[in-house]
Amino acid sequence: MVSKLSLQNSVIFTGRINDPNILSKYYYDSFSSVSYGQAGLAVLQSMANGVPFITHEKAISGGEIHNINHERNGILVNNQNQLEEWMIFFINNPKIVKSIGENAYNFYSNNCTIENMAKNFNRVFKDVKKL
Repeated sequence: MVSKLSLQNSVIFTGRINDPNILSKYYYDSFSSVSYGQAGLAVLQSMANGVPFITHEKAISGGEIHNINHERNGILVNNQNQLEEWMIFFINNPKIVKSIGENAYNFYSNNCTIENMAKNFNRVFKDVKKL
């Protein structure tokens, strides 16, 4: 798709990066993070860096996908055409992307704390215990 749309200068496939300092540099220059079929911890990592996350609404996830509020702090698509449209939209609308990225960062900062995660785990364990 990147070749088809001539986006080689705008889209980078980095492979695995373990160094957070190197990773932050990529996030700083990014319009979005995209993982069409999987939405794991990269969702939170992207939000923590103020970068919107784009994924399929039924992507494989350990629950992290539920942090994405469509068009507010990230994007959920239901087919590859929508993915293509959103990627093009993001490249052509940096002010909107910046706003969505700020929303992502604020959501992460306010909701993805250790305390909130512990409360949710505790709630789930209590619910399971009732079964």
